[in-house]
Formats: sequence, C-alpha cells, structure tokens
Amino acid sequence: MKALVRLAPRYGNMVPLAAIYLQERISSGVVHLALTADDYRPVDIAELAGEMSSPEKRAEVRARYPEADLPSSPDLVTPDAAAFHLHELHASGAVVLDDNHILNLAAFVDGRWLLSGRDDSLQM
Repeated sequence: MKALVRLAPRYGNMVPLAAIYLQERISSGVVHLALTADDYRPVDIAELAGEMSSPEKRAEVRARYPEADLPSSPDLVTPDAAAFHLHELHASGAVVLDDNHILNLAAFVDGRWLLSGRDDSLQM
C-alpha cells in the first residue's frame, strides 16, 4: 500500500501494475536492463546512483556523446533519486517492463513499438 501512495503522483493517480513490479525490482536493489531480446544486465541501484554522481563518469559520457550537451558537473544522485528517475522514465513510456520484469528501452517507430531495438509486434 505504501508503494501505491508513493507512486500515485508520478502516474497521475493511476498506478499500473508494471509500476508496482518495477518498484519491487528497485526495492530488491537490482533492476534487470535488457541488452537484446534474449539477454539482460543486472544493474545495482546504488551503483547506478554512484555512476550518475561521478564526475569521472560524467566526463567520459560528455566526451563520448558531445551532442547530449550534459552539464559539466553532475548532481549528487542517491539510490532513491535513481529509483525516482527510473519511475519517471517508465511513466513517460521511455522504458517498459516486459513479462519477465526486465526493463526495456521503448520507442514508437512507424506504427510499431520497439523494445530494446526489437520489434515487439504491437501495432497502434
């Protein structure tokens, strides 16, 4: 019940079941991020927060992707903030949880949803 109360504002008071499953994964300390249709990488939330806060990691990402126009110094990101951002990405549709509770990047291209680059064959 606490999860519903915490998540409700992010999801416009209509919390989908997938958001509860995502919160369960986050609460476990590890989320699974899809790499391909058949492979995923376990991502430790505390490590993710540390990397998001790391000046060295920020410099590496800025050098690799200058077009992203990231600020030169990162904000401190706690595990709770990292979890918040994952839910924001989920609520906006940028990531979705599949039936195996694995996070997939999502894009709507030419009338089809692509999950982590693969065609999920869902036409709209």
